[in-house]
Amino acid sequence: IRFADQAQPASMEQAAVRQGLFAVRGVVASLWPQSSTTLFGSQGTGLALPGADCDICVLLRTGMELATPGSGYSEEARGIISSLLEDLLAALVGAQPPV
Repeated sequence: IRFADQAQPASMEQAAVRQGLFAVRGVVASLWPQSSTTLFGSQGTGLALPGADCDICVLLRTGMELATPGSGYSEEARGIISSLLEDLLAALVGAQPPV
């Protein structure tokens, strides 16, 4: 039991993850109100070790649909997605980190 207690992130680290996710969700929602942001991976399942990274998925409604799941994106779709990612990066760089 002692090892299990030491193998999980400290409560301060868990709080920092929650605050960081809250901040990212706020920035994403300000850019794209119809989006959803989800934490997944070890942090999302509660299996994270101390110092684990955060895997975050942002789902957007862009109006683009793939013909088949493996068909890939057109050049135009890649340009739109690239622009959306640049907007997100710019907003995250300018965001105030939680203190």
